[in-house]
Amino acid sequence: MKKIIVGAVLIGFLLIGGNALAGCGFLGLGNCQNEKGTTVPKIENSIERANIAKKLQIANDPNTIKWIYLFSETGQVIFFSPVVGKVTSGTKRLEPIESQAGNSGNGGYVKSYCDSEGNCGDTNEFMQADGTYGQSTGYVFWYDPEGNEYQWNGTYFISTIPLKISTPIFNFRDVDKETLTKQKQAEDLLRKGHKIDNNFNQK
Repeated sequence: MKKIIVGAVLIGFLLIGGNALAGCGFLGLGNCQNEKGTTVPKIENSIERANIAKKLQIANDPNTIKWIYLFSETGQVIFFSPVVGKVTSGTKRLEPIESQAGNSGNGGYVKSYCDSEGNCGDTNEFMQADGTYGQSTGYVFWYDPEGNEYQWNGTYFISTIPLKISTPIFNFRDVDKETLTKQKQAEDLLRKGHKIDNNFNQK
């Protein structure tokens, strides 16, 4: 009796949903129309991909100055610092650490790589778009204009512009324009090969 009921349910599903599955692909995937007849648009230029590409371009400019604001557990800004280049996760690596000989055996991919000393092997880790391996978790570290290193494992906020801090609430209208002007001049000095101090003066 149970087999008959199950069979009837499956037949009903195929009869009712067959057209939808045929038109939209399995599980409704594909270029199809919804119940109101609105066609799924074909995206010619992905803003998501453009934003990611722009982020990578800015993040990998060694002459860019950013600002990092560190928060206490109660939400107060307890420290802020200029950042030359970008903030880096402490778990990022230059080389993979998970080696894999031959086939991965679990349907995963295997990729060959060679380290900086010419030692080659196989791994199922994939290099990310910024040229590193690992995840963006754990503590972060960065360097100020004078090359001093900082580390932090709490909540933080990063901006390409300096913000005035009067409360823990940031507002894009509260830009420290005087410092921003000095920051842009310092970035120009970096691009010309000069060194600067933490006050953005040429050394």
